[in-house]
Amino acid sequence: MEELSRVERALARHTPGRAAFATLPAAWKRYFVPQRHADYSQTAHATWQRLLERTAELVHDLNPWLHDSYKEGFRRLILPWSRIPSLLEVSEALAEFGWCAACVDGYLPPNVYAGLLARGVFPVSRGIRQPEHLDFSPMPDLAHDLLGHIPMLASPEHRQFLRRLAAAMANAKSSPLDHRLYLANRANATLRCQPDCPPHKQAAAESRVRQIHRALGYKPSAFTELGRMYLWSIEFGLLGTADDFRVYGAGLLSSPTETRAVCTKRAPIVDLSLAAVRRDIHFSDLQSVYFVANDYAQLEGLLTSLQRRWSRRTHKGGSTRHLVGPTVPAGYLSG
Repeated sequence: MEELSRVERALARHTPGRAAFATLPAAWKRYFVPQRHADYSQTAHATWQRLLERTAELVHDLNPWLHDSYKEGFRRLILPWSRIPSLLEVSEALAEFGWCAACVDGYLPPNVYAGLLARGVFPVSRGIRQPEHLDFSPMPDLAHDLLGHIPMLASPEHRQFLRRLAAAMANAKSSPLDHRLYLANRANATLRCQPDCPPHKQAAAESRVRQIHRALGYKPSAFTELGRMYLWSIEFGLLGTADDFRVYGAGLLSSPTETRAVCTKRAPIVDLSLAAVRRDIHFSDLQSVYFVANDYAQLEGLLTSLQRRWSRRTHKGGSTRHLVGPTVPAGYLSG
């Protein structure tokens, strides 16, 4: 853990890193891991270079369809990294936005992931996808985090909405099913990364995920619905109109094949509303529908409406825990 301590000390020299790390619960820090940058293989660096080239091609080919902040962030923050960057380099690049990065290993518990984002700490996976999974990594990986998420942090509106949504998620009431879904998704992803996994084991893992999704469909928690809002905005979101939109979702932008499918309208694009929080996504395939919001003002308004709806429900049930006025310090909601 010597490297991890060194990185934390280095981050503490930057105001964003110092402010963020000072507020983190000790239980969350146990999910941080050393990056061990020197251990990345030439294959890993070559995979990063290929993904970087593919994303540059995407920005060139689909320039009118991509959000301006993504294009700016990609060119200024990501494109200079011809090899996998160190997380200290990433944090130094994010310092101007009041953010920093922390190295993690794969899936995080959802409340921890959301809590870190709410405090301006972006969790970046240490691992990178295998060459055979260029378009889609079964496990969280640094290509998705860096190529998909980090460029959009160049947008003040995006940072504000992301932190507000993450704060609501971190403080929302969850159910045992939410935790079971986290464990099932993690187990399923682990099996998908194993080329010699018996088909019946993979099928059973995918069946468990579907069963939990169905159960959450009958009785979603506040966390479930906020998580779906995150997925249909931060991960797979579009801004504009169905006929004239801009892609900003990280799940799309880190998968050129899916972004091209969206821009050629191979699936319906419908207006985003609170109905989206009743709809699950497909983690291992293209989506059958995508949602477009007018702008960040509409996203903020939908989040407010969802918070108020759950606040009314919890008050009726006698609970004192609600979604309005999250317990994350107010100073961390202005990213």
